[in-house]
Formats: sequence, structure tokens, C-alpha cells
Amino acid sequence: MIDNLHKKVEKNIDGIVFNLNLKLTNGKGLDFVSQDWDAISDYDDTFLDAFNREYGVQEIEDLYQSGLESLTGNLPAQARLNKLMN
Repeated sequence: MIDNLHKKVEKNIDGIVFNLNLKLTNGKGLDFVSQDWDAISDYDDTFLDAFNREYGVQEIEDLYQSGLESLTGNLPAQARLNKLMN
């Protein structure tokens, strides 16, 4: 008798969790949403890596440009710095 009651309660709880899962995920299920989230997160990481790389390159270019401007009148030093930039 207690086993039957336990099974009914367990079955009801499973049904509630299943229905809640479908409602929260628009019928797609938590597994699909989890995979979708992982894919979006991977894309964000890739985008952020590319952005940070480009930002770093721009910072270095700005430093070289500042260096060139500070070497006004020193043509040999400007030529060496220009050679490094290219």
C-alpha cells in the first residue's frame, strides 16, 4: 500500500517536472536549451578572443605611431621604427 502511494507520488512529481521543463523551454527541453546555450557561449568566446586580439594589435599600432611622432627630427630612428612596424 505504501509502495503504491510512493509510486503515485513519484509519477505525479515526474509529470510536474516534465511539464514544467516543456513550459520553461517552449517545448524544446532542457537538453536542447543546454546545448543551445553552450553553442552561444562558444561563439561569444570566439568573438571576444578575436575582438581582444584586434584591440591588442590596435594598441601596438598606436604605440608605434606615438613613438614615430616623438622622434620628430630623428630620421634614422624613425626609419628603424618604421622598419619594425612593417
